[in-house]
Amino acid sequence: MLVIRTNGEALDLPQGYSLDVEDTSPIFNELGSRSAPATIPATPRNARLLGFPQRIDAGSPPEMPDNVATVSDGAYIRRGVLNVINVSSI
Repeated sequence: MLVIRTNGEALDLPQGYSLDVEDTSPIFNELGSRSAPATIPATPRNARLLGFPQRIDAGSPPEMPDNVATVSDGAYIRRGVLNVINVSSI
C-alpha cells in the first residue's frame, strides 16, 4: 500500500492510488533523480498537513524547501521535497 507522509502523518489518498516513480543514476545520467507528480484529494487533513495551501493568508509559501515527504510502498522508501503547485478548495 502506497503511503505519502509529511510532518509525521500520512496524507489521505484514494483507494488503489498509485504513483509512477522513475529513478535514474546520477553516475550514468547528468539529470540524476527525477520528480514524481502526484494528485491528492482536497481533504481537511491534507490541507492541514500541507499548511493550508489554498488559503491566501497561509503563513508560508507552499513551495518551501523544508516541506519534506516520504513515499513508501512495501520495501520501497524514498524521501524528497514536497512542492505544492496547484490546489482546489475543500
